[in-house]
Amino acid sequence: MTNSKNSSDNSPKNNELYAIAETSGQQFWFEVNRYYDIDRLNAKEKDTAEIADFKLQLQKVDRLKGPNYETERAHIIVSKNSAVVANLYPERRFYPVQQMLTTEAEIYSTVMADLYATIGEGNKRNGWVLRIWYNPLIPWIWLGCLFMVIGGLLSLTDRRLRVGAPEKSADHHKISGLG
Repeated sequence: MTNSKNSSDNSPKNNELYAIAETSGQQFWFEVNRYYDIDRLNAKEKDTAEIADFKLQLQKVDRLKGPNYETERAHIIVSKNSAVVANLYPERRFYPVQQMLTTEAEIYSTVMADLYATIGEGNKRNGWVLRIWYNPLIPWIWLGCLFMVIGGLLSLTDRRLRVGAPEKSADHHKISGLG
């Protein structure tokens, strides 16, 4: 099964939903799949899905034992323009002592976007539930944080704003008590 979703085409389609929200006289358009998400894709081994400019292929799902958990680990090959750019290994872990089930997402980051993949329930016969998200400009959020830290450190270099720094007085030449 090949699935493809991409919102680069902004023309309205009969099967997509739209909503308009208005605040302070401004209108914002919300579109389904705006952030290039494929949610709850059912895939068997060797199935492919396309998202943004990436092609993802579920190679296999292995059942493994960790130190204190059991896991189903998927191997997803990510390619762009027919060249492999990443191998993702999302996991679904079960901790028997705590009776807890967790999902370990796998992230492929580029300068312009992040690609997330997780694996859900499934088996070899019926396939596994995969969740795939493509979020543009997420790395720029981290770059913005770095710039804020640099700005804060630079502000500490201004001696006038430091707490406890002595002020220069206009009559620093006067000797106290003589004048």
